[in-house]
Amino acid sequence: MSLSDNNDEKRQFERYKSSIPVIIQKKGNIGTCECTLLDVSLNGFSVRLESGKFKIDVDDNFLLIIDPKLFDIEINDKIIINSICKRIDLETLIIGSVFYKNTESIDNYIKIIVNSFKKINENDY
Repeated sequence: MSLSDNNDEKRQFERYKSSIPVIIQKKGNIGTCECTLLDVSLNGFSVRLESGKFKIDVDDNFLLIIDPKLFDIEINDKIIINSICKRIDLETLIIGSVFYKNTESIDNYIKIIVNSFKKINENDY
């Protein structure tokens, strides 16, 4: 299924454009894949695969890994967000996903990240 097939889909939350480097990793797997976070909302995101091979299917669980320093979040580790693949466009290498069963602290980090991109998108910086 192509992301473009879902243009009429009603989104629950507004998505904000971004372009930061992130890493994705299938749960239980040691291999990772470098990606660009294309957009993000309070309940989901899309990434473009940049390097490496990454086998993923719709409804697969995987981790979105973000550097907290990009958002002035003071933790000693990476932000690791549980996610589920909802759409794959093999031509553009874009994966659309939703956040899934994260802790309250991870949900708070997601809010900080989304609000940062909201401000950037609205030129509030």
